[in-house]
Amino acid sequence: MEIVRVEETWQRAAVYYIRINVFVKGQNIPLKLEFDEKDGEKAKYLLLLDDKEPIATARLQLVDDNTAKIERVCVVQDYQGQGVGRILIQAMEVWAKEYGVKKIIITSQVQAQGFYESLDYIVHPDIQLQSSIPIVYTEKIL
Repeated sequence: MEIVRVEETWQRAAVYYIRINVFVKGQNIPLKLEFDEKDGEKAKYLLLLDDKEPIATARLQLVDDNTAKIERVCVVQDYQGQGVGRILIQAMEVWAKEYGVKKIIITSQVQAQGFYESLDYIVHPDIQLQSSIPIVYTEKIL
């Protein structure tokens, strides 16, 4: 498995391919809602490849000098439940630390709550998020 910090057009295309398959096709999220103003050439993405096959991705957003947000975390269906998500999040944390952040935020779909808790993220149920999909707010102090 290869972890790539996305810099090239083909890598960005692989990120979008994964997101369309996991979120748009797999979860029926409208295409126009899946992509936002944070996407584009300046966005920071990690891409996981298995023998050249794109299998997982996530986006890193620097919120301020002390905080980063990991977004759009997704693993293709054939690789779910095999530890790929854990590898992805751990690699994102390493990358975030390089920017000197002290806290990582992840807002995730409710069904992923246990996964993030297993990675030492704390769920804050008092923080309410507006979305048509049930979302939870998690954070981890590094």
